[in-house]
Amino acid sequence: MSGAVFVGFVWLFVGIVGTLWVFIDASENSSQSAVLWGLVAFLGGILGILLYVLLGRDGGSERSRTRTEPARGTAKISHRCQSCGEKYYAPDSEISSCRNCGGIKVERLG
Repeated sequence: MSGAVFVGFVWLFVGIVGTLWVFIDASENSSQSAVLWGLVAFLGGILGILLYVLLGRDGGSERSRTRTEPARGTAKISHRCQSCGEKYYAPDSEISSCRNCGGIKVERLG
């Protein structure tokens, strides 16, 4: 009985640590919502973490282009999240969800 309890605690620990790692890593290395990937990892356990590693880590290509603010005066804000106010500098991109809060109310400006 105590061996099964130990295995259960180890499994729970790995699940919690894995979920936190997926959330933090997705914030930096995925163009998709970190909140959603964290939820996939939490609900899917080891399989969810594996799915994130195989499908979710795309280098944050869209995020890296839109996250870096341009030099002062060289570009205008192209999008803004209505939920949290996150600013985007990507006039040629369509942004469907906010990288900061995961909201879907990203408005194209001008």
